[in-house]
Amino acid sequence: MRLNSWIYLLAWLGLVLLVSLACSFGQPAIEPTSTPYSLPTLDSGPASSPSKLPSGDCSQDSQPTDQDVQDALDFTGAAFSSADWSRSYTVTADRVTVTWMNDAESALGYLENLVYPCGYTQDDVDTFFSEQNLKDVILQNYDRPELKSSCSINKQKLDLFEMTAWLHEQSYLVRIWVTQPSDTRLIYVFLTFPDSGADSLQQVAQNLFPMLPMCLR
Repeated sequence: MRLNSWIYLLAWLGLVLLVSLACSFGQPAIEPTSTPYSLPTLDSGPASSPSKLPSGDCSQDSQPTDQDVQDALDFTGAAFSSADWSRSYTVTADRVTVTWMNDAESALGYLENLVYPCGYTQDDVDTFFSEQNLKDVILQNYDRPELKSSCSINKQKLDLFEMTAWLHEQSYLVRIWVTQPSDTRLIYVFLTFPDSGADSLQQVAQNLFPMLPMCLR
């Protein structure tokens, strides 16, 4: 009787195992949650954006005011209002920086409101946002940056640079707008999406700068 009991138990366990395997083979594999392989990055600070005039000695206080902070936070309007975007900001000695991250689309929005107590000229802006500086300074964290197009609206002191770059074997579309609200303030906005997010990038660009969302080719 004891031997028969063991035979019965082993047979029952074998049947359970076979049924379990059959069920697992009959079901589709569970895909891992889709998350971006890597998020685009942009360093803030003097090494990656214009913190001083290319020439001249500026000794006045460059600390941003409360209005500078509010201007930076309000500048983009509703362009990043979707729940997909998370916002953070910092205030340092000469600038207000605002960052928007979109994990779902592996996208980045970035703004700097720069304080220039001694004032600046368009030549100063042109010097910093030259093609070489765009590649070597602003896009220093990316590989193979390439300037595709640039355009301006002189009356509004608005410049746009369209670029491509790579990060962790992912190709990104990049747009950088530079504008001068006053003689002592400069704002630049950096926006990037993967190639696959071209339509989303265009939609955000249209909301950001409807007068110059892209350069006409």
